[in-house]
Amino acid sequence: MVPLQVVQITDIHLLADENSLHYEVDTALSLTKVLNKIKSLTVDLIVVSGDLTEDGKASTYKRLAKIFKSLTVPVFFLPGNHDDPILMTEHLNDSNLNHCFSMEMAGWGFLFLHSQVEGCSFGKIGNQQLTKIDKYLTDHCAKPVFIAQHHPSFTVCPVAGCQLEDAAILQKILMKHNNVKVIVAGHTHNDKEDLSLNYAQYVTPSSFAFATHDQDCAKHRKDDFWAAHKLDPSKIGFRYIQLTKQGAVESEVIWV
Repeated sequence: MVPLQVVQITDIHLLADENSLHYEVDTALSLTKVLNKIKSLTVDLIVVSGDLTEDGKASTYKRLAKIFKSLTVPVFFLPGNHDDPILMTEHLNDSNLNHCFSMEMAGWGFLFLHSQVEGCSFGKIGNQQLTKIDKYLTDHCAKPVFIAQHHPSFTVCPVAGCQLEDAAILQKILMKHNNVKVIVAGHTHNDKEDLSLNYAQYVTPSSFAFATHDQDCAKHRKDDFWAAHKLDPSKIGFRYIQLTKQGAVESEVIWV
């Protein structure tokens, strides 16, 4: 049986104006470089895990939709801290574009979580969504499940804005179920993994710029974001994941 081939793209930070740069980077061009590499691979679906835009404008989502409609595979979007979920629903639910909570494909269940806290950099799943996650995992207990969210569930960076506030509660729910196999996230613009639990956790680098995270908060204020982070636009990539019907997961970051 051929594995299900999944690509995760994250933290695009697209702008509405074609002539605009974000930290001196043309984020549309960097996304195009990533997509050109992806087109050379066998891909069944693409997950875009938040910070789709930098400005959260309707015109930017229209621009993003035009880019992704050029692909032939289904694309599933979830919001990051820079996004507008209402505008996402309006502009990213057409043709091969999807903005939804869950779906099933090739014997797998997929959850696309909303971890945005409006106006904040940190994330939170929230009680209502945690209840829905628990119910979905119970109702689909015979299926292996893939979860995508913007904010990582494990600590990649000590700065407050990089955290998922209710990560411990989410973990407690997921550990009740044997069918959770993998969680992918973005937000921190780097590549990390945690294989210490009964499911794999991966953080994927941005299509816009790589970020390093100072682990020593004693050197700076916890609320001083740029004192703790440095961007490297020369290093961009995405994650390529293979899922077998038996629930096995193989993952690698592909640098562009």
